[in-house]
Amino acid sequence: MKAEKIIPTSIMGESPEVTKEFLERTLKRPVVDFIVTEGSNKGDNYMGVMVAVEVTTLDNNGQKRKEHIIIKCYPLHPTRQEFANAENVFYNELKVYEKWFPALIALKNRYMPNTPALPFPPFINGEAIYFKAIGKE
Repeated sequence: MKAEKIIPTSIMGESPEVTKEFLERTLKRPVVDFIVTEGSNKGDNYMGVMVAVEVTTLDNNGQKRKEHIIIKCYPLHPTRQEFANAENVFYNELKVYEKWFPALIALKNRYMPNTPALPFPPFINGEAIYFKAIGKE
């Protein structure tokens, strides 16, 4: 499959776009090809649209590298957008990945270094608006 814009069939008529340019900007590597499918079952994720991406990239040595990632997208339904904005849902979740998970991992590694890794998914990238800071509540 060629790497091009893909619009997956998604939940409740919502369909976020995943493009080659978006993947390359996020993964910081050239994208050879990718396939986008639904990332969750119907009704599993109320606050956004989840898409699964099987992507082949090129590493620094020019070798192909296959990855499977999940992307959580902003909800396309206006009522869900209003709720997500009012409660800063995406901003708060992003802070968990950026700040709290790394802090918990560091604490665990410092005081319990010989225990299994914490079961947090790897975090690649994220962006969110803090709506309360711009007066949209």
